[in-house]
Amino acid sequence: MVFGLIEEKEDDFLIAVFEATDRNQHMFWRYIDEGHPAYNKNEVGEWGGTIYRTYERFDKTVGEVAKRLDSGTRLLIMSDHGFNTFRRAVNVNTWLRNEGYLVADPDACRSDFSLKDLQKGTGFWPGVDWTRSRAYSLGLGKIYINLKGREGNGFVNPGREYEELRDEIIGKMSKAVDPATGKPFVSVIHKADRIFSGPKVPDAGDLVLGFEVGYRVSWQTSLGGFPPDVIEDNNRKWSADHCSVNSEFAKGVFLSTENFSGLDQGKNPEIIDLAPTILRLFDVDPPKDMDGVPLQEKGKRGQ
Repeated sequence: MVFGLIEEKEDDFLIAVFEATDRNQHMFWRYIDEGHPAYNKNEVGEWGGTIYRTYERFDKTVGEVAKRLDSGTRLLIMSDHGFNTFRRAVNVNTWLRNEGYLVADPDACRSDFSLKDLQKGTGFWPGVDWTRSRAYSLGLGKIYINLKGREGNGFVNPGREYEELRDEIIGKMSKAVDPATGKPFVSVIHKADRIFSGPKVPDAGDLVLGFEVGYRVSWQTSLGGFPPDVIEDNNRKWSADHCSVNSEFAKGVFLSTENFSGLDQGKNPEIIDLAPTILRLFDVDPPKDMDGVPLQEKGKRGQ
């Protein structure tokens, strides 16, 4: 399809997204990580080269695309993220409950949620006492404060009380260690309003977790579950990830036939720079509210 569209030469801009690199790394990383709980040496011979073969295939695809382009056409290649191993799953709600931030009846809490349960209307958070709970986790690496005026049963006051609670959770969780290794499992914790901007920041989670290499938020955390242990082995075939991992450990790639001044000066591109960069290639001024800096200007602005 891509080759056909290129040869038609009807478009000023063509974007093609290939997802096999993502899917294969999620599922086959366990065959290149001998320390992964799901590593199986008896299957490595058959499946151990899957990720490498995938990249070889797409390297050839890039070469074929380049052959079909005329000299005036720019080619940009990017990934929206990198990857790293997912050996241990962190049950964030269990940690919050153990530390007293989330008050829940142990007999009512569940650790076996599935999407089918939610589709049936079972609902999130059985057994949670929202009149005494100050924080909870939902999704892929977010902690929300039970904030008065925003949450249905919120009672943490905005302002000083809210900020002190965020600082307290950051301090405690940053020092928390995996009992199996004695080492921290969290690499960085961001305050959402320090890294995001715009009208949807209040919906972004009050704290954004970035885990150490080998750790990721558990599936049950994303569904509202409470497994008994804070950290447990990931024995699933889904053995690598980028979600909730510190982005420094899962960097993507960027290649281009265009000579950008920002790259010449060692300015690393960020994913938010690509949209304004492409607009600038078409002599279109990026909207003022667009995040990122065109790579044509990144070095000049000193960013």
